[in-house]
This record gives sequence, structure tokens and C-alpha cells, in this order.
Amino acid sequence: MGLFLLYPARASAQSTDDVQARVGATIKKKLSKRWALALNPEMRTSGLDPERYLLEGTVGYRPIRYFTAKASLRGDVREQPDGADYGARAGLALVGSLPLGDFEAEGRVFYTYDFGNLRSERHRLRY
Repeated sequence: MGLFLLYPARASAQSTDDVQARVGATIKKKLSKRWALALNPEMRTSGLDPERYLLEGTVGYRPIRYFTAKASLRGDVREQPDGADYGARAGLALVGSLPLGDFEAEGRVFYTYDFGNLRSERHRLRY
């Protein structure tokens, strides 16, 4: 026996303005068993036009196997119709990780402070 449910549906096409691409890379350098540096350049698009450029530097310290403390600073440039908008974000994170064979489960608590020349200052706690 089967149950059939009928409901009106509406199909809509997605415009190219709704499409966003994020292209980035990560360069990591392990300084010692417990310390590491990372540099992350990224470009984001709105439609097919580049809209935002980011560069983030991170320092990580792993006091024990399952926890890492990280401090980061990210700068970004947004292209606006009336010129470029510059901003930055400082962040502190506590990351917990659990190896599961070929995979690794991770959870984090991340405090950020956003600021910039035309942006309002904002404090956030992300997880």
C-alpha cells in the first residue's frame, strides 16, 4: 500500500546573482610538535564577478592531543559601487578534535571581533 501526497509546487530558475563561488588555499607550517602557523588567502564572488578578497593568518597551539587554541587575524576588501571597503576580524578559538579512523570530528567555540573603516564594530561568539 502506498500513500500519495499531492501539493502545488512552483519551480523557479536561479539567476547568476544567486550563485557564489569561494576559492581559497591554506598554507601551513608546523613550527614544533605543539605550535603551527597558517596563511589562508580566499576570493569570494557574487555571480561571476569577484566581490571580496580575504587574507587570514592563524597561530595554533596544541597543549594536549584533543584540544587546540588558535588566534587569528583576517583582513578583507569588499568591492562596493562607490569604492572599496576595508575591514578586519580578530578571533580566538578553542577547537576540540576526536580522531575516528580516516576521519576527524571537530567542534569549536570561536570569539570574533569585527571592525573596519565603514563597518560597525561587532563582537560574536560562534560555535
